[in-house]
Amino acid sequence: MIPDWSRLAPNRPLNPGNEAYVPRPVGAPRIADWILAGRSPLLVVGPVGVGKSTELAFAVQALATSRFVCRIPLDRVENMRTLTAERALLQIADVIARGAQHIYKIEISPKLLNELELATRNAPLGGEVSQQRNAEDLAVLIIREVNQKSTLGHVALLIDGLEKTPPAPAQLVFDALQRLLFKTEVELVVVVPWHAAYGPGAETVIGPGEKLIVVPPVEIEGTAGSEGVAFLRTVAIRRLQLDQEAIAQAPTDFGQPGGVLDQCAQWSGGIPRSFLQLLADAASYARVTDSADWPTLSHVAQAVADQRESFRRLLTPGDDAALRQVDGTDGRDMALDQKLRMLAHGVLLERHENGQPVMRPHPIVRFLI
Repeated sequence: MIPDWSRLAPNRPLNPGNEAYVPRPVGAPRIADWILAGRSPLLVVGPVGVGKSTELAFAVQALATSRFVCRIPLDRVENMRTLTAERALLQIADVIARGAQHIYKIEISPKLLNELELATRNAPLGGEVSQQRNAEDLAVLIIREVNQKSTLGHVALLIDGLEKTPPAPAQLVFDALQRLLFKTEVELVVVVPWHAAYGPGAETVIGPGEKLIVVPPVEIEGTAGSEGVAFLRTVAIRRLQLDQEAIAQAPTDFGQPGGVLDQCAQWSGGIPRSFLQLLADAASYARVTDSADWPTLSHVAQAVADQRESFRRLLTPGDDAALRQVDGTDGRDMALDQKLRMLAHGVLLERHENGQPVMRPHPIVRFLI
């Protein structure tokens, strides 16, 4: 069996129910656990590609029997660089209304639905929404109606994509979500950018009592490293839909200890997307340079070189020294703008070691500095 390497799809988060989902190694409580424990709002932050969207998607399944739960991936339907609070609220209202009708079989007031349809159709992409009720009023009324008619718990909104929004418009969306909390009984889980987790803006993002959850890279070194590497190996095998027979037919250096899968895991820094990208790139090099069906360690080296070059272009004067200085600390002494930039691009990773946050350069970046 020759693997279909396109199934790795590094930039495509899994949807709820996808059989390729692999639970992360046991660690901090999961998103759904906090909601079930009554903690809302929840702010979720983590490196690009660490699996925030996938974890959010699978929290939907865990909450489905106790909440009217809606996952709202704003970045799939909106331009996040020009997103307004009005557009975000309309998307929220629309997802709730469609979920009520088609999934939970709850009837929504025809008048409200007509107003929502009109508002959604006429809403400009970058400006105010103008109609009888504004977007916030529509969202509030729809949430209240669903809460009243739902046989499950209150509405729980899992909002994804805001980490891609610039600080100023993102804050307007956060303010709008805060007003939803005050006006309705709603539980919120929101993926937020790093600038919402550090510095003066991190004091209160959405509302009092909010909890910040950091989704850290998977541990691939130390005592927990073997479990993390095994997790990443399983992620690849499930995405590729490989059975034991197919794995047995693979070249010996593919799945053996220290082989292709393990090397991709080690160089990934524990970031699932980086791991999948390295493996996909290695497979591409195998086909292009050697007309081979399976990548070898030499192809992994070529894939690592590509990522190293990408990281090199991201580094600016002074970054090397700053990365060496912050390595192994909690990062509080690093210049805020520099830290946020490096965290956003995955140059710097916030890990949890012995229960404490620790800053580490990405393994490929470490090679550069």
